Amino acid sequence: MLLLLTALLTPGFAQDPGLDADELALPDEGSFERDGLFEYEGPVGETIVVTDEAEVRRRQEAFVKELKSLGYKAKRDKDGRTVYVSETPWKPKVIVDDDGWMVLKRRPIVFTDPDLPDHWWFSDTPIEYVTCVVAPHLCIRMGGLVISKKKLTHHKAAVVNSTQAEMTEWGDAIADHALSERIYTEIPEQLDQVWYEGIGPEGQALASWEERRGWILELWMSRTDNRWGDAARESIEGYMIYVIQDSQTPYSAEEIAAANARRKCRRELVLPTAEG
Repeated sequence: MLLLLTALLTPGFAQDPGLDADELALPDEGSFERDGLFEYEGPVGETIVVTDEAEVRRRQEAFVKELKSLGYKAKRDKDGRTVYVSETPWKPKVIVDDDGWMVLKRRPIVFTDPDLPDHWWFSDTPIEYVTCVVAPHLCIRMGGLVISKKKLTHHKAAVVNSTQAEMTEWGDAIADHALSERIYTEIPEQLDQVWYEGIGPEGQALASWEERRGWILELWMSRTDNRWGDAARESIEGYMIYVIQDSQTPYSAEEIAAANARRKCRRELVLPTAEG
């Protein structure tokens, strides 16, 4: 990204609005709820945190609070983006997206109240704006245009460094919540559509039970070989065990053995079968 983006100032910090990551697992019986968080002990012994919307808002508010402590205030809010500006005209404006990322830009010419001495009798009255016509320089702040690139970069870095922890926590909360929605809502609905209706996610027909089992098995196998992918696989396994294996057309021992023989992940597929 350009210097306008925080990623150039602090690599890896800016959050891309398009989230594309593997899914989190459903909490098991050892999980517990705490302040809007679900903590799940992942397949490799690491803790996966699944957040709710309230936690996302709390993280966002913490970021905004830190930004305001730097002298920034909200100027306008539109289409999920809020523009924050500093009272110091040469400091960059900050555009914050509700998806958990921000852009810093050089401020353009700023038109303000006329800079008049307090002892003038018409200071702080509507009449003072007449001076903006007579003497425009009293109402124009050029700081954003005249500041050097080096100093502007320094001010951008100061904003990024001061808000980095809060922005990272907010972005993580957004990602965790999005992934939990994928696990709790999208995957179960997708599996139900495939299994009970015989319709794939792209509208393709899966007429036979064998085709449906095969599609779900491929979904299980295609997850990334890491803790996030294993967590998604575990969620799919739950569907396999409690829905498919409990049906009249379960996976056979041969299908499971064939899947394990060609799988590329370390996790083994273990399902109960009629054969034992």
